Amino acid sequence: MVGNVECKHSKDMMKWFKKFTMYDNTETIATNSSEPLLGLHSVSNRFSDPKFIDNVCISYRHDFGLLSEDEQNKVRFECKEWMRAIKNNEPY
Repeated sequence: MVGNVECKHSKDMMKWFKKFTMYDNTETIATNSSEPLLGLHSVSNRFSDPKFIDNVCISYRHDFGLLSEDEQNKVRFECKEWMRAIKNNEPY
């Protein structure tokens, strides 16, 4: 929930962040890909960059650019809150 507005995409955001928290910088997914995944530390450091936030929001909500400024700000806020919550629970 953002303020008094329910966030409809919270479950999807959590799934998205799991990609970045399950592996560290040196691990790869056990598939055909040999590309290393971003680790939690490298992703959380980039959350101070507004362009990174917007890129994450666009990846998460493909209609992000079509949303009103108020709706975009709500998605940005939720994105930052998920990252903060995951980072705070990193030891678990």
